[in-house]
Amino acid sequence: MTQTDSDTGQAAIQSIPGSCEWVSYDSINHGDSSDQKFRIRDADGESYMLRIADKTEYEQRKTEYSVMDYLYRQHAAVPRPVQYGVSENGQSTYILRNWIAGDTCHDHLQRTDPVRQYALGHELAVSIAALHACDGQRSADEWSDQMNQRIRLAVNQLSSRDIQLVCIQKLIGYLRSNRKLVDDRPQTLIHGDINLSNIILSQGGSPYLIDFEKSQVGDPLYDFASVIVDISPVSCWFATGLLDCYFSYQVRTKIHQLIAYYTALRSLCRFSAACNQSRNKRQTALRQVQQVVKYYRDMTLVIPEWYEELPEMQI
Repeated sequence: MTQTDSDTGQAAIQSIPGSCEWVSYDSINHGDSSDQKFRIRDADGESYMLRIADKTEYEQRKTEYSVMDYLYRQHAAVPRPVQYGVSENGQSTYILRNWIAGDTCHDHLQRTDPVRQYALGHELAVSIAALHACDGQRSADEWSDQMNQRIRLAVNQLSSRDIQLVCIQKLIGYLRSNRKLVDDRPQTLIHGDINLSNIILSQGGSPYLIDFEKSQVGDPLYDFASVIVDISPVSCWFATGLLDCYFSYQVRTKIHQLIAYYTALRSLCRFSAACNQSRNKRQTALRQVQQVVKYYRDMTLVIPEWYEELPEMQI
């Protein structure tokens, strides 16, 4: 094996069953996850993505592998899972999948025309719909309780100064007045973090959904909060195409209300967490909150302003 990283990385890789057949590896440092990530190559020239985490993450990796395997067998545009398990020294858990050659969706959209962006949103919606087609074993009451708990936790972590910010007050007000929306919601498999960093544009031009480490059972509409918060600021065209295709061009008012609810929750939780981190992260999270509140016109709308205009585009 060719060493291109630290001795720690080499030791972690060599503890993975079957690693003796790999000929090289490169460390990957981008992304928010605390996992160790590597691009692996075998003697046949095939490349794989390896992620190594603490052994306490085993059950989550097992779920992640199962979700990816289910989607792959449904012919959704996701990586092919290869194996998962516990390292030979028992100190870590890992997941191995094939490598998707291409660009991150963020980089690609910056240099793609709007019509193509809209079409790519359509393609991704198919994979998301396949994921949401799998019912989950969870009660709607449990989900509702989890959402209410997240709101309480986020609010309690805010300082008195931060909680008085007008944009934060708008989010909290919307969440408290619409908390009944999440009652009796269907429960399916969800991705949990559909942002542009978790979408790869393959060399063949297809959007691949990756990184299922936050997958769980929950309300499928929860997945669209990240579409509003993380995707639409980069490409409203891509976000609109995704919503149009997923909902068959018939997004009802209650659906928009629920997406707005989860969008407000995602923004609030992210800001609350960032307040305990660096000043730069707090400012970034605050700008995202302000952008969301602007989209929904001080949370008086349930449809973001940009979504009303873009469907007039002719493909």
